Order: sequence, then structure tokens, then C-alpha cells
Amino acid sequence: MVVERKVLKSISEWSTFKYFLVSYLIFFIVFLIVFGVVGGIAWAGLTAYGIKVQDLLGRFGINLGILGEGIIGFLIFVVGGFVASLFFAVFGVLAVWLSNVALRIAGGIELRFSGSKAKGKSGASTDADTPIDTDSDTDSTSNGIVE
Repeated sequence: MVVERKVLKSISEWSTFKYFLVSYLIFFIVFLIVFGVVGGIAWAGLTAYGIKVQDLLGRFGINLGILGEGIIGFLIFVVGGFVASLFFAVFGVLAVWLSNVALRIAGGIELRFSGSKAKGKSGASTDADTPIDTDSDTDSTSNGIVE
């Protein structure tokens, strides 16, 4: 089997920023919906039993004041989530930039790609269905390093 080798020299910071930002925003929106529904059900359940959430939090020394009431608290939570998403995306890009520095110092990372054939019209198994032997070019007596 032919194994094609390429060396990864760098990762685009701009593309990783876009990827991280979109993925963090998607997770934020999903968590916002899930915790909004769960929090709403819990709030309604506690209110039905006559328990005020503000009083309950006050027992633990948490005083949200005007920030925890209604639409203002919700808006602060949403804006905070967007800011956190942006912060984590920037942190991810910083990690990629540091990885690029390490790649330049180390000379890159070798990636191995196998050539594969598609299944024929008969549906018979081909080389694409067999696992790749990554150790075929190494000597078993020298801990995987060919001298």
C-alpha cells in the first residue's frame, strides 16, 4: 500500500479563529437554551411552592440585586456569554500561534495519508477497507526508528 507523506508546517490563525468562534457560539446558544428551559422549570416549581428564588439565594449570601431580575439579568448573561465566546476563541488562536512557533522550531509534523481505492460496481472489498500499517517502514528491534 502506498502511504503519501506530507509535513504540516503551519496552521492558519484566521481559519482557526473563525472555527473556534462559531463553535463556541453554537455551544453557548445550546447551553443558553438548555439552562434557560431547566432554570425556568426550576423557577416555576419553586414559585409554585411559595419559595422566592431571591430569598433562597440570600440565605447563601448571594445578593443579585437589580442584576438578577428579569430582562436585565438575562441580557447581562447573554452579553457575558458572547464576550466569553470571543475570549475563548482568541485564547484558542493564541494556542494555535504558539503551536505554529513550535512547528517552526521542530521543522513540522509528518502526516501520513494512504491512497485508497473506491469499491467497484460489484461491491467487493478493496484496499480502502483494510487498515493502514503505519509501522511497515520501521525496524521492530530499534524502537520504531530506522537508522
